[in-house]
Amino acid sequence: MPASQNPHLSRRTFFSSSAAALAASAIPAFASSNGCDGELPVTGAADPAFASIDTLVTKFLADNAVPGASLAIHHKGKLVFERGFGYSDVEKNEAVKPEALFRIASVSKPITAVAIMRLAEQGKLKLDDKVLDRMTLKAVVPKGGDIDKRWVSITIRQCLRHTGGWDRAKSYDPIGKATEIAKALEIPFPVGSDDVTRYMMGQPLDFDPGERDSRFVERILRVVASCRAQGQNVMDSLTRAVDPHRVPAKRMTLLPATP
Repeated sequence: MPASQNPHLSRRTFFSSSAAALAASAIPAFASSNGCDGELPVTGAADPAFASIDTLVTKFLADNAVPGASLAIHHKGKLVFERGFGYSDVEKNEAVKPEALFRIASVSKPITAVAIMRLAEQGKLKLDDKVLDRMTLKAVVPKGGDIDKRWVSITIRQCLRHTGGWDRAKSYDPIGKATEIAKALEIPFPVGSDDVTRYMMGQPLDFDPGERDSRFVERILRVVASCRAQGQNVMDSLTRAVDPHRVPAKRMTLLPATP
């Protein structure tokens, strides 16, 4: 759910409300502010042993006016719980399925960091390697412009530490500029990580690499760095680096920002 619709919602809010939610015994009605009346739909196989989880999630969604969510729980390598809650499309009254895909946002950071460290352990890259030396992407530079010369000094280590040179508080976060990026690259939706990186390579940095800390698109550069190290696409590289036995993941994309 976009922050503009519920600016106070966070993972901390979720966990702080868990105790109270577990004490509830009935699945609450879906908040009328979401445009739907009645109980929240719940999909997937029901298990009485996990009834408290069903209650916790549905209560959280209703209390915070969240349209929908999906939850899976693994225990000792086995999938023990997988259900969908609420709506994937409120207007069409479509319920969330257990296998529904959601944007994971910053959860991708630790996954990418693990992939990079695995590649470093295997000797396939060094943390002080220059990012540009590990990339084959061509920057998309605005007409009359040029790539910021400071790009040549950015290292993988700086990207992992969020000191690469971007500050969304000073400029912007490209995750909310998918429409503009697609137009600049003259490509259709959805735009992928490589597309976003090519676009950002043509934009000026907000500060000198290594100068200070900020959270921004370093996650995209980490993905690209890992992918270039193995010559695979983004998600396949991350998946194989973290778990060599897991099947390749689906392509990561950015959809248009919700107004």
